[in-house]
Amino acid sequence: MSYQNTKIEQYAEWIFKRRWYVIFVTLLIILLLGLAALNLRLNTSLRIWFEEGSQEVVQYDNFRSRFAQDNNIIVVFKDERGIFNPNAIAVIERLTRKFWATKYISRVDSLTNYAHTYVEKDLLEI
Repeated sequence: MSYQNTKIEQYAEWIFKRRWYVIFVTLLIILLLGLAALNLRLNTSLRIWFEEGSQEVVQYDNFRSRFAQDNNIIVVFKDERGIFNPNAIAVIERLTRKFWATKYISRVDSLTNYAHTYVEKDLLEI
């Protein structure tokens, strides 16, 4: 029997003799790590990589304020005869015009004002 096997056997015997203690300590460690994990937070913001007030952060804030605001709403419309019938399209068109006329709304995307683009040979059609 080699020295390595004897150490492994001694370790296994030690664990077996104190199995309830080992189980208790293992569960205690898992519990404490689980409680500590509740306080973990993930910050995926780009700001953590730049100093506050740096040129990159200022440009990013300007870009977001101009193009990427999160102030969006979605209006869902359902018609019993399906969405692609003349009455449903007329209602969607009317709602689209009303939303465009509403104060503080800067963009309205709908089925009736969607720009369909396709390419045929060298011609781009919009």
